Amino acid sequence: MLNTVFIISASGGCIFYHEYRKLGGGLGKGLDQDLVSGFLVALQNFAKETFGHEEAPQKLDLAGNLRLVYSYNKEADLLGAAIADSVDHPKLVQKLIDKILNEFVKLFGDKLDKVYDTSYFSEFVHYVDQTIKSKISKRGVLSCLLGILIASAIIPAVLIPLLLLIIELGIDLEANVFYLTSFLFVIGGLPQILAGYIAGNKKLAVIASIILSLIIIPIIILGLVLNIFIEGIGFQGVLIYIVFMPLILPENIALAYFGGYRREIKRLNPLQADRLG
Repeated sequence: MLNTVFIISASGGCIFYHEYRKLGGGLGKGLDQDLVSGFLVALQNFAKETFGHEEAPQKLDLAGNLRLVYSYNKEADLLGAAIADSVDHPKLVQKLIDKILNEFVKLFGDKLDKVYDTSYFSEFVHYVDQTIKSKISKRGVLSCLLGILIASAIIPAVLIPLLLLIIELGIDLEANVFYLTSFLFVIGGLPQILAGYIAGNKKLAVIASIILSLIIIPIIILGLVLNIFIEGIGFQGVLIYIVFMPLILPENIALAYFGGYRREIKRLNPLQADRLG
């Protein structure tokens, strides 16, 4: 979650500031806006002079599991910044800052070169609220379980009709078992991406994938045992499945991890003490 949002003029003055959680200042007084603004301008100038990155968003890890992310809008010569929780992906925070800056310039760009009262921009907080709210998503045990349940339903819903189609087409399972196994291995793993995405982040995604694997692998083993009696894919097919089985868990983890990563760069974590109106 974004704890504070700043928009700072070229002169170093803070022309817009909104906070969702008070940070520092002692006794819950919050941050000193002018102090933070001056620091950010100095930091941005240092980055431009030293590295030449005039427009590239920058980030700085802070104490207390916080991260400062800032971005420069060259069109209006404004600096946007946010202090976010470190669990929120910096790419997402950067995109939100740029979106807020662009809208601010669109609404007030023609007023920025004139004498103004910062209270003139106070209503912009409604846009900031809505932008941030639209990106908040809770994740935890429930989202992890939901990802597991949905993926568990999708896997048989995809694989069973596919196997029935293969049988209907009269494909020789024994002759094509290697290619079919490879295909089913990939198709069966794809729902892991969805499971990881729904779980909400990389850590929960890995947990979901391991639990799913503990469900899937015994089913495959049971299928191989039953094959002994029904002789569906033959002994060669059983051997190929046995070769593939050690790859199931790493594949599931990798795909779910990717899904969790995609969710992290799409959604913010909620504020622990939600202070959005």
